[in-house]
Amino acid sequence: MAIKFSKTGVCTTFQDQGRFGNARFGINHSGVMDWFSAKALNILLENNPNEAVLELFFPAAEIEFLEATQFAIIGGNFEPTLNYKTIENNRIQTAAAGDILRFKQQKKGTITYFSVAGGFALDTWLGSVSPNQAADFQTFEIQKNTVLPFKKPFLETKNSLTVSSFLWPKFTNQIRFIPSEIASAGLEKQDFKLNQDSNRMGYRFDSITIEQPIGDFSVSEAVNFGTIQLLPSGQIIILMADHQTSGGYPRLGQVILADLPLLAQLQTHQSMNLIPCSIEVAEDAYFEQLTDLRKLAAGVAISSK
Repeated sequence: MAIKFSKTGVCTTFQDQGRFGNARFGINHSGVMDWFSAKALNILLENNPNEAVLELFFPAAEIEFLEATQFAIIGGNFEPTLNYKTIENNRIQTAAAGDILRFKQQKKGTITYFSVAGGFALDTWLGSVSPNQAADFQTFEIQKNTVLPFKKPFLETKNSLTVSSFLWPKFTNQIRFIPSEIASAGLEKQDFKLNQDSNRMGYRFDSITIEQPIGDFSVSEAVNFGTIQLLPSGQIIILMADHQTSGGYPRLGQVILADLPLLAQLQTHQSMNLIPCSIEVAEDAYFEQLTDLRKLAAGVAISSK
């Protein structure tokens, strides 16, 4: 059982929730850009929540199913089709041998995720399949006509389950963050437009120039996915999944974990607003998302009985 890549698409990679515990060696955690969609996808398919998924940007890969299987797509809406027939995101689909999955156009969001029931047979490095962009290292290279086997044989035991609409990805430009001590009081009043010179390492934004804070910021400090840095040009960059492990630019704050998926799904030239919040609000938002995922898991388990 396997799939074949008829077309590779742009920036197509297999990602899981990342590798942790190696930052002291300069090895970043990488992993999916939209952690919530990836977890929801695996839960819907009854895979391990940390199972590797295919992360797709647009133009996306074209995938041929070499044998029958069930699959799902969650994340940005790229108008997926199976044999040119439109299919839904957020729903378990069944493919027969020879079926081809294509994506017509980018309607909402920047990233979508695809996986199959049981997951893919992939090797790991330091506990993760995610590539390390900084080291130019990847555990699985996707090229045209590359064939990738599944972990498990196909057993058609799942119904055509659908993720409840309240769990569908929410695309908004209101991004909450915890301000640092040097954050400008007017930071939240600006419109930040996502620059096309953005990637999995960092999202750059165009805006009114922000004044440099007073102080010596030449010493590098640990940074994380969602750290907001102020560049010498007066523009900001927000570090993303493939960020470096330390940086010396002034840090204006940290995007909250619950809103990292929203940040990741911003489209090029889309405007964003930064909304300051407290640590307590950040914690509540994250625990609410975890509760939603538990509800999804419970619903899938009941439907499978």
